[in-house]
Order: sequence, then structure tokens, then C-alpha cells
Amino acid sequence: MLSVRYSQGCLQSRAFTNLLHKLTELDVVSCGGEVRRFAKGHYTLLHDMHDEPHTLDVVFSCTPVWDETWGGAVNYVAEGADEELLTSMCGRAYLRYILC
Repeated sequence: MLSVRYSQGCLQSRAFTNLLHKLTELDVVSCGGEVRRFAKGHYTLLHDMHDEPHTLDVVFSCTPVWDETWGGAVNYVAEGADEELLTSMCGRAYLRYILC
């Protein structure tokens, strides 16, 4: 199993930045990342850690088994908005990227 420190290093590497550029054709100037593990009852609250006007949100799921009845979603909202702009449901292993 990969360590969290190794995984975070990969997410912040030039190789990962180059991969994102190839996938999106965007000029990715920097990469930050975090590794999180969720289990039953876990959740995260609304946060925005970026000052840039546009960011590329990349979610890489390593979940081998997922049951939709468990719930789970990433919700995107705009500052001052009353409703979500986009809801992206969780699932089995996937790579998803969304330009915010």
C-alpha cells in the first residue's frame, strides 16, 4: 500500500502536472493535493482553499466497491449562491476533473 506522504508527493509532482495538461489541454502551472480516506459516517464540510479565479478540481477514487445506497457526493457551490452548481456522485474507482 502506498504511503500518504508518497501519494501527496505524486500529486504535487511535475509528472502529475504534465498528465493533467495532456488530459485537459489546460496550462497547469502548479498542483497541490491532499489524500483523504472516508468510511461510513465520515464527511467533510464546505471549504475553498484557493485564491485563484479558476482551479481544476481532480478527484481520483481508489474505492474497489461502492454501493450507491451509501450516498456520497462532491457538491460545488458559488459564493453567495443558494443552490449547488453541480453535484458529482461518488462511485467505484474513477478519475474525474472539473474546472471551477
